Amino acid sequence: MDVQYRILLVDDDEASLYLHRFFLQRHPASIDVSSERDGHAALKTIKELLEQDQLPDALLLDLNMPKLNGWELLEALEELKDPRIAGIHIVLISTTVNPDDHQRAKMHPLVQGFIPKPLKKDEVNVLIDQLGQSV
Repeated sequence: MDVQYRILLVDDDEASLYLHRFFLQRHPASIDVSSERDGHAALKTIKELLEQDQLPDALLLDLNMPKLNGWELLEALEELKDPRIAGIHIVLISTTVNPDDHQRAKMHPLVQGFIPKPLKKDEVNVLIDQLGQSV
């Protein structure tokens, strides 16, 4: 079956990556899931995918990571000034309870949504439906 959606998970927590991958790969849609463990690695991957014109359809991004956190990665993506970045459905996935993070997510031009960790099956269904509507 051809891949319908490409999703990049960015999270430093191995258990979260496993759980999120589990739910995504069990969805009826054909989903290619890749992951990076920190913001620097994710930025490098996204730059490579830009060169190949193979950006993911969605980026599920943790906020609290070492080296380069989610907010810093978003800033780095904006600094690339490539209009194709806006075509990525970026959803923040975090344990943060800070209302400032939630408000900042709502206001950020690249962010499409905010989901509290852990990602659940119903949230995967909503995400895939949203991706289907944007195609």
